[in-house]
Amino acid sequence: MIKIPEKYRTVTTFSKCAALALFVMLPLIGFVVGMNYQKTLSSATTANTDSPDMGYPKQMIIVDYPQPNDVISNPLTVTGKARGNWFFEGDFPVTLYCGTIDGPILVQYYATAQGEWTTEDFVEFSSTLEFPMICQETGFLELRRNNPSGLPNHNDKVYIPVRFD
Repeated sequence: MIKIPEKYRTVTTFSKCAALALFVMLPLIGFVVGMNYQKTLSSATTANTDSPDMGYPKQMIIVDYPQPNDVISNPLTVTGKARGNWFFEGDFPVTLYCGTIDGPILVQYYATAQGEWTTEDFVEFSSTLEFPMICQETGFLELRRNNPSGLPNHNDKVYIPVRFD
């Protein structure tokens, strides 16, 4: 049997303080590092836009019509192109709001791919929305990435401010 000297088996004030520091400081350091990492991930997602005004996810969707603050009338035909992974089963949801983004929904429908959507290339899309003319002035058009997985990192959307005829 190995004989351990008494000085290594004795609990001292220093050893108590060192243990306390490790049990308190290491979790706090881990928390701070984790929060900074999360902030880095969030800022990378936020910085991944071509146009902060339109909120276009970088190189994912290009809306030809309507452009921001265009005057729209009923029916509204939305056109553009989006990467194939913006679609699921060849479509993605489109919503027209009255007033603000939190305002009443005038119509919800789908934009449909005009070609083969199982690609990473751009695919033309269109959607024709018929809606009641109950809004007086402005609204928002939302084009949302179709995300059947429900994973938050696949939640992308574009808001386009519009004016009503």
